[in-house]
Amino acid sequence: MTQPLRTREHLIPGTWERRDLVEHYERLRGPVDPMAVLWWNCFATFKTAVMQVSGLRSFVEGRSDDPYRPSQKVLRTLLTTIVKTGQSLATHGG
Repeated sequence: MTQPLRTREHLIPGTWERRDLVEHYERLRGPVDPMAVLWWNCFATFKTAVMQVSGLRSFVEGRSDDPYRPSQKVLRTLLTTIVKTGQSLATHGG
């Protein structure tokens, strides 16, 4: 639910934001490792990019009429998430 590409679907600015979701989870289940959340965000964004590349491959191979390809938003979000994860690892000695 914290996947950067899905924030409009799951989060409500000023009411139900990422911080609220993490706090709610922590009340129910215990501490949340911010590095783990970053890793899962990066992985989820990567999976979205892979699905889009698979759509492009289907078009190139003639299995689809829709030339679906990775959007700039997905690729930009993936790279941004990778950079944030790397910066956090460097900061926290991971």
